[in-house]
Amino acid sequence: MALRTMGSQFAELLGSKRITLLRGEARLKQRWREVVGPMVAARTRPLELELLADGSCCLWVAVDHPYMAQQLRLMRDALRRACLQQCGIRRIAKIRSRVDPNVAGCVPPIQEKARRAVGWRECRAAVAEMRAVRDRGLRHRMIHARLRQIENGFAEENHAGQ
Repeated sequence: MALRTMGSQFAELLGSKRITLLRGEARLKQRWREVVGPMVAARTRPLELELLADGSCCLWVAVDHPYMAQQLRLMRDALRRACLQQCGIRRIAKIRSRVDPNVAGCVPPIQEKARRAVGWRECRAAVAEMRAVRDRGLRHRMIHARLRQIENGFAEENHAGQ
């Protein structure tokens, strides 16, 4: 029994057209920025290539806003040419879009503000401010909250106006 390549085994299972389509889809996802440009790539993501009955394919793209879907429709001929040149994908019959900001990568990541280090004197001052609170657990939580205010720069803004 001769050893067969992994590609030939997959081709038997999925079919050679589907294998070719999957390879093209992988290249498209890797080179999406070069295919559509950096501004469109920042607001869109290719989802999949769907094999149609006539042998052509449908490109599904996630967009963050309906305006980007319209932009893709307007640039469909250039997009088809770029897919052929960059990824070797032939016969894209349809380009469909789905509005999904989370998939399109357009939801900005939450970034924490830079915190500054709290000094020993500021810690002692926070403890002194909360000394009158009798409940120990509440006092500790209030001290920690005060220290977070100092770290985030909120305390200085409030005390500057007084």
